[in-house]
Amino acid sequence: MDWKDVAKKALEIIPGLGVALGPLTGGSSAAIGVAVGAMTKAFGLSADSGPEAVMEAITTDPEARLKLLMADNDFKLKQRDQDIEELKAILADMKSARDRDISLRQSGQTNRRADIMLICAFVAIIVIAIILGTKNVDAASAIGGFLLTIGGMFARNIGTAFDFEFGSSRSSMEKTKLLAEAPAILGDK
Repeated sequence: MDWKDVAKKALEIIPGLGVALGPLTGGSSAAIGVAVGAMTKAFGLSADSGPEAVMEAITTDPEARLKLLMADNDFKLKQRDQDIEELKAILADMKSARDRDISLRQSGQTNRRADIMLICAFVAIIVIAIILGTKNVDAASAIGGFLLTIGGMFARNIGTAFDFEFGSSRSSMEKTKLLAEAPAILGDK
């Protein structure tokens, strides 16, 4: 018996937790450790319990469904904690970049590198549009697909530059608000 068997059994009872264990059938994931930890904790097993002990607990415990539901909820909370930490890192990175931009402006300098990059992105999009329009490049061809992909990348970069320069979008502001409330929601971890 291995973790693959435990994942199949958990999938029968609690799909969310079973799906998290799914990569055990051939891959690896950081979520696996969290899911296994949630299951062993729910059944009162030690963290180093093997798949046999977990399978026995699932199949013999009359409250297995309830305990797996608790494990699934614990797993989801840990995933949200990871999402919050990732969002904190992204927001800190954005704040650092904006602080750098502000300090450059306050010292009388400009961020020429960013300005040049933005101008180059605009020019690249125009050049790609001209090539696609005047050279009769089929969008379904390899070259056409490549040009469209690169053009999309430059367009996305321009959008990111505008978001940086003019502030966050409404959904980002909502995420920021939720992040500020997260410690209260999660019990000030």
